[in-house]
Amino acid sequence: MVVDDYSCVGESNHLSLEEENRREKVINKLCELERRLHELLHTRQQERITELENALECSERRLLEKEIEVITEMIIVG
Repeated sequence: MVVDDYSCVGESNHLSLEEENRREKVINKLCELERRLHELLHTRQQERITELENALECSERRLLEKEIEVITEMIIVG
C-alpha cells in the first residue's frame, strides 16, 4: 500500500514536471509572439513615418511652387 502511495506521488510529481515544461514552452512561445508583434508594429510605424515624410516633402514642394507663382505674378503686375 505504501509503495502505491509513493508511486502515485512520483507520478504526480512527474506530471507536474510535464506541466511545468508545457508552461515553459507556452511562455516561450508567447514571448516570441510578443517580440514578433513588436517588430511588426515597429516596421509598420517606420513605413508610416516614411509615407508621412514623403507626403510632407510633396506638400512643401507644392507650397514653394505656389509662392514662386505668386511672387512672379507680383513682379509682372507690379
